[in-house]
Amino acid sequence: MHRLFIISIIFLFFTGKSFTQIFYPMSVGNKYQIEEYMHSSDGESWHWFDVEITRDSTYNDTTFYNFSHVEQHRNFIKGLFHYDIEGQKLYRLMDIGILLAVDFNFAAGTEFGSFIEGSFEVYTSNGQSTEMVLGKERTTFKMGRTVSYPNNVLYYEWNIADSIGCFTVRNNHRIIAPAYHQNYTYTVISAIIDSQAINPIPLSFQVITQLNDRFLSEFPFSVDIAVNAPILSLLDSLYLIYEVERDSIVILLETVDFNRVLFRAMVDLDSTVLDVGDVVKLKVVATDETIYNNYVLEPDTGYFRINVLPNPTGIDSEIIAFSKFTLHQNYPNPFNPVTNIIYEIPEEGFVSLKVLDVLGNEITTLVNEEKPAGSYEVEFSTNIGSRELSSGIYFYRLQAGSFVETKKMILMR
Repeated sequence: MHRLFIISIIFLFFTGKSFTQIFYPMSVGNKYQIEEYMHSSDGESWHWFDVEITRDSTYNDTTFYNFSHVEQHRNFIKGLFHYDIEGQKLYRLMDIGILLAVDFNFAAGTEFGSFIEGSFEVYTSNGQSTEMVLGKERTTFKMGRTVSYPNNVLYYEWNIADSIGCFTVRNNHRIIAPAYHQNYTYTVISAIIDSQAINPIPLSFQVITQLNDRFLSEFPFSVDIAVNAPILSLLDSLYLIYEVERDSIVILLETVDFNRVLFRAMVDLDSTVLDVGDVVKLKVVATDETIYNNYVLEPDTGYFRINVLPNPTGIDSEIIAFSKFTLHQNYPNPFNPVTNIIYEIPEEGFVSLKVLDVLGNEITTLVNEEKPAGSYEVEFSTNIGSRELSSGIYFYRLQAGSFVETKKMILMR
């Protein structure tokens, strides 16, 4: 028995495992991306904001960390807090002193006074449990309180997870007569804790338009992109930079925003501006307002370069040869309820373009006929007859002769 005890201690030492929960990791620079979901009798809405530990302060030899966010009316953690790891308690520093916010030792059903909201409120512990939080199984602690009035009821709930902190806050308000409800749920959807990204929010895009050399008669033209941003509302800037270079000298520089529905921007140049031999240089820039402040360039370095060519002679200048089969990424993507698909074929032949679900079942056929060589754009709507597709991942497949290609698209309602 003594030997087993020693082995257990050695195992814990070398694996770094501990039974002590750190319900509130605290370091200056920790950030939380919050999704606010409001559902009421009038409808629903979404809003996003972030919470950050901006500084620390010392009071009576105890370090407190300041949780800050600009949303004054949002009922999420805000103020100066200290987490006692050994005692498993969260304290709040206020003008009147150090006050208890949460005691994670309380068993389910225990009532206790809490200053987590900045005022004294009586909460009931729901105890500890285990659940999936931000992609990992974690120990959680929940507490709630109910306030009843003759004609309405208020309910507040705080859910706190090990190594994360508060991950969900619920505020429910129900009026009895006339019947009305308004419920708010604040959820941490991503976090940066101790410089580590947890469930990061990506930002990327793909340029769909082929940026090859062009005849002078092919100006102006549009640039289309497919954007991968899980929360389009947090997309900040999205613009195209283009410049005209003549004899190695930049004679024109323009910046134009992308349309946020079609994700399209115009290169508004024509023969009144351009000369044969000019070089048009382009770059796409995207930023977001997430806690990651993503900044993406395409191309990463330098520019796309398009040489301005003399118009063709002896042939119809409107006929452009396409050298290969190409299926482009749909745009916009994610989409709701309509998206566009562009494809190109270098020769005449039978073309089939179908939309499939994740199991490979056919949803609809967009094209099923002979097509001459050229570039085509097809619109896909999620309303198929009386059927309306639900959110999720779908695929579209182009088949032309021996060429077959499939791409993924995301419907997000």
